[in-house]
Amino acid sequence: MSGTIMSGRRGGVRLFSVIGVTYPAGSVCTCTKGTKSYKAKNTSGRALFAVPETGDWTVSCTDGTQTASKTVTISAEGESVNVTLAYN
Repeated sequence: MSGTIMSGRRGGVRLFSVIGVTYPAGSVCTCTKGTKSYKAKNTSGRALFAVPETGDWTVSCTDGTQTASKTVTISAEGESVNVTLAYN
């Protein structure tokens, strides 16, 4: 699960970075940085988040009783990172 998402805008093309997450099916998965927060569209156990900026992003999942999270660092526009979350 990786790739680059390009978005056209006035004056050029913007590259989004992609965080691919594998997590326990049936869980809710989110990706956050500061006030920006994105939620996976379903609970399938796989999600791709197109993130608009570099920095540290926290990906997490929960099934209501258990929670798992990891911090992912995006250091350049267009970068792709994969992460796997699991409950202990």
